[in-house]
Amino acid sequence: MSGGIPKGWILTPVSQICEQIRGVSYNKDDVLFEPKEGYIPLLRANNINGGIIFKDLQYVPKENVSSKQLLQIGDVVLAMSSGSKKVVGKTAPITVSWNGTFGAFCGVLRPVTTLDSDYFAFFFQTQEYRNKISELATGTNINNHCCPK
Repeated sequence: MSGGIPKGWILTPVSQICEQIRGVSYNKDDVLFEPKEGYIPLLRANNINGGIIFKDLQYVPKENVSSKQLLQIGDVVLAMSSGSKKVVGKTAPITVSWNGTFGAFCGVLRPVTTLDSDYFAFFFQTQEYRNKISELATGTNINNHCCPK
């Protein structure tokens, strides 16, 4: 971080303060574009833009979704893979209770319970984070996110 950190603070790898959860895989033939009983709304990278955009949702069968893949307040949804380096690493915090999940090209960072989730989410809006993601994004046609250390 530029300018150092305040006295008494420590730098900690993201992997030590949160759980990283992979998104839901599904068959494209199972996707609906309207709500239906037995289906759950699914966020994709286009729903992430500093906050969650609850438009243009897709719906997948609930049986495809594990309990861990259900979004919780305090989660940070993350675009993990994309053809664009500008999309990879985009994040948005879950700030309201919402019965939904996230797709395979996304992931969730779920902070440990002792961590302030607002502070945790703020980190992913910083220029230092964006710079690190640009440096870490790998791939020829599909860029992939690696959690910053």
